Amino acid sequence: MKDQLMNGLFLTFARRFGMAVVAVSCAIAAVIIVCGVSAQANGENVELDTATETAIAISLLADAPYVDIISDRGPFGGYAYGKTEDYGIGIEQAALAETSLSLRYTTAVTEITLGGIIPYTLTITNAGTQPITDAALSVALPNCLTLVPDSLHSTLTGIVHDSSLSQLQWRGALTAARSETVTWQMTTPVDLVYCEQLLSYAQLTHDALSEPLREVIEVSYRLPTIFAPIVTKRASVTTVVPGGEIEFAVTVENVGETPILGSVLLRDFMPPDGRYVPGSLITDDDVLTATYAASLPPQIIWQSPLPPLSKREFRYRVRLLERVQCGAALYNLLTAESVIDLQASVLAVPITVVCPEPVQFTDFGDAPDSDSNHHGLNNTAYIDDGTLGHFPTVWEGTPAGEPSGPTHGTAHFWLGSMVDAEPYADLNLYEESNQIPPPPASNILDNGLTDIADSDLDDGWWNQGVPMLHCEPTMLIIALSRAALPANIDTLWLNVWFDGNRDGDWQDVGDCPGTNKETGETAYEWIVQDYEIDPATLSVEEPLVLYVPTMRVLNQQPDRKAWLRMTLSEQKAIVPVNGGLPDGRGPAYPNYFAVGETEDWLMAGVVVDNTQPFTTELEISGATPAMATLGTEITYLHFLTLDNDATPAIAELTHRLPAEVTLTNPPTITPNTIEDMYNEHLATLNAFTPFPATFDSTQGARGTIHWRGQMPGAGHVFIEYTVRIDSCPPPDQTDQPQLHSVITIRQADGTDHDLPAMVPVDCVQNERPAQQLYLPIVSR
Repeated sequence: MKDQLMNGLFLTFARRFGMAVVAVSCAIAAVIIVCGVSAQANGENVELDTATETAIAISLLADAPYVDIISDRGPFGGYAYGKTEDYGIGIEQAALAETSLSLRYTTAVTEITLGGIIPYTLTITNAGTQPITDAALSVALPNCLTLVPDSLHSTLTGIVHDSSLSQLQWRGALTAARSETVTWQMTTPVDLVYCEQLLSYAQLTHDALSEPLREVIEVSYRLPTIFAPIVTKRASVTTVVPGGEIEFAVTVENVGETPILGSVLLRDFMPPDGRYVPGSLITDDDVLTATYAASLPPQIIWQSPLPPLSKREFRYRVRLLERVQCGAALYNLLTAESVIDLQASVLAVPITVVCPEPVQFTDFGDAPDSDSNHHGLNNTAYIDDGTLGHFPTVWEGTPAGEPSGPTHGTAHFWLGSMVDAEPYADLNLYEESNQIPPPPASNILDNGLTDIADSDLDDGWWNQGVPMLHCEPTMLIIALSRAALPANIDTLWLNVWFDGNRDGDWQDVGDCPGTNKETGETAYEWIVQDYEIDPATLSVEEPLVLYVPTMRVLNQQPDRKAWLRMTLSEQKAIVPVNGGLPDGRGPAYPNYFAVGETEDWLMAGVVVDNTQPFTTELEISGATPAMATLGTEITYLHFLTLDNDATPAIAELTHRLPAEVTLTNPPTITPNTIEDMYNEHLATLNAFTPFPATFDSTQGARGTIHWRGQMPGAGHVFIEYTVRIDSCPPPDQTDQPQLHSVITIRQADGTDHDLPAMVPVDCVQNERPAQQLYLPIVSR
């Protein structure tokens, strides 16, 4: 530097003051740096007096650390500044910084709309032959935009994005004769409605620069055409009956090519006279799911953004209450809110509650009635021994004090899937009927021509072949249906009678042997006594299937036919005026049951063979092929089979759990006959009595599993429960810890078989893959 100045070269610092350009030129003489001031305005030289030159020199150079002003005038008409030759480098740096640094900031985009992207490019060039140290770069990003993830790329080491300030920042050295490039992209948020300016500033600073290098980019923002969400609500019906169901479907759609601003909030309120059907809510999107809120009022809530050209839908069902007002419009309000619609939109589907005119009908049983029939005939109950039937069946004209047969006035609730309506039990009034096929002449006595009974269509009892074993309870599978109209009934009652001693009535009881005293020792012909049913559990769409337990059944002659009556009504069983147990009668004529149905069956006899054995297998899952694991669960699955092909028997299983386990899943029972229901019920449900298996925690060290029930010939039952192994059992004679328990199978003849169930346990390892260990145990 010093040599260049000695050879007559100058360094020039130029500044603009208003209309004038002022330059300070410096040369070096010996160890003195000599600077002179010159000025030009409009291309012509401007003469400066000494005072002005001094002021300009001070203003331009006094702030530089390598300049000290000396009062003596220099050799070039300027002023001398006392410096050693070391300050020549500082003068060169300042000169290079002024003349070699440049900043370029560009984008190819002049306008964007919602969802658009702006690509930015920034270039810094050091054209000099010397590096520039400690330069600083800052870029102010547009406040309305967000940085596209992973879009920032730079040849400058250490550039960072400060999201809190919405800036890019860098500080470091700039290599000589090199350009550095920074690129990134900015985009709009999904809910950007308006932005006044999309301005971005890039600024490069250095201590030797008298002012920063700055570039500005402005992009305009065009507000997009944003569509409000289109919300529709549909219903599966336009009219609904009390107790009926409605499926609602709600669709929300974005028809625009830009996202719906913010999220859309839908609230679909349950009708005040309806109840949400649990588990019926379905959405077509695995992520954006609707939820049911049991709030006040109950409602379905759906909230989510809507991408461009997208549609979402959810569906659910509502069941109406019984006591809804007939003719009323069903209130079913839906509200929809979004950023575009600042006020909630309101939708409702027009649905009217309709109540059909009640179908007036009467229904009677068809058990033989020798006492009150219109023809004064004997009506035989059992042909094999001539026993007459004295079952209360005939209603019309029954004398005071005599039992009236049950009759039901209106088709609201009934047994099975259809109801057989008759105007009388023993008179033929069907001559004008157009029914196809034609109905029978009458339920009993063929209008006085023939001694017959059992002539109506009964379909409410689904396991008609179930054994009725003497002094044993059983389980009846019964189907109930309802009409599509309100009944204003709070409770239904089911009663069942069985002529266990074949004497032609349902009035009797009997004594049982002194076993199983925990449930009593009396056997009844009134085998189901005022079984309570909630009408709200019945559906218009399909029958309700009930498993109804009985009292101990009086059945002293199980191999003979017997009459059975079921009555469903809004009243409890009618008690005779002269005392005694209910015997199958209805309200005394001219009164009658308001709703319900009576069905009578002549059951076939069943031969019981108590010499037939049972076979049982035990499968234990959750153990490895040779070992269970301490701290894990194992499942016991009993497979119980009655070996004979035709005759039923009583089965009983008892399992005292090992002392080292805890029951985690209670016992469940599944008959192999439960799969097929109505169409083949005579063949498939024909005799299994699905009493629940029980767990008694007071019996044995860790409780006892117990099941007792009736099995059909060649029938099967599965009993399953799970236990956790809590402690290490004692070792056997081979030093292997074993879970030891005993399963007791009581055979049909009353003998017990104790079957050991041994499960080896690994008391050290605590994790093994779950596999199967089969322990077949056979008893004959």
